[in-house]
Amino acid sequence: MLIVAVPGGMLLNEWLKLVVHRQRPFVEGPYVDWSGYSFASGHTIAATLLYGQLLLFLLPLLKTRHWRVVCICSAASLVFVVGLSRIALGAHFLTDVLAAVFFGIVWLMLCTLLGKSVRRTPAPALVPVSRHAEPQR
Repeated sequence: MLIVAVPGGMLLNEWLKLVVHRQRPFVEGPYVDWSGYSFASGHTIAATLLYGQLLLFLLPLLKTRHWRVVCICSAASLVFVVGLSRIALGAHFLTDVLAAVFFGIVWLMLCTLLGKSVRRTPAPALVPVSRHAEPQR
């Protein structure tokens, strides 16, 4: 699912940038020259997708509630720090970061639901199996 979720979410982000056409708060800053559109934050959606995907892998393996809470809080904190840094650098507005988190979560949910439905459907048999196989001579 990681193979589809992260690149697919990044494509969703690029599509949103082309549809919305929102200019960045500062086109030129003291650290970097940002080109491209602002809505939604690519760094934030990437962090949401990556850390969210890692959570989806880790949570079923964790036995105690304490470690689940620690992992969830850690992932949320990392996404928060990435989003905050994008605002502090002047690359994005707050709404760009919030939209990136929202669309990242929605995309992960969609990928998870589709991934579960794909895993439930049995694969067709490549070789027909008969109930009464004759012994070979």
